[in-house]
Amino acid sequence: MPRGNTRRCSCCKKKMPSTRISLCETCQKLGMGLRMRSVAVPATEILAVAKERQSLGMDPIGEMNMNDVAALAKCFRSPYHTYGRLRGFINATGKLPPEEFERSKDEII
Repeated sequence: MPRGNTRRCSCCKKKMPSTRISLCETCQKLGMGLRMRSVAVPATEILAVAKERQSLGMDPIGEMNMNDVAALAKCFRSPYHTYGRLRGFINATGKLPPEEFERSKDEII
């Protein structure tokens, strides 16, 4: 995630760590925001979160829902450009596809 861009919790508006997408841990544990996920997060931000998680040794798509993983798949070229193929690769290897399969920001739909 670029420096200066601060992602805030959709519920309490507090600053979130770079490994979270839309809800902070506290709000998620309290069950807040279960219906707040209708707000679409840009695919580039989801990719930044997945890379940050991977660099910390976490599962890149651990807490992501189906829509987040589908948006993340748009950031990659064939053969990882669909939900199923991306999820299968990450489940098999535990990491994101190689960087040569990443699309540029102009190519992301």
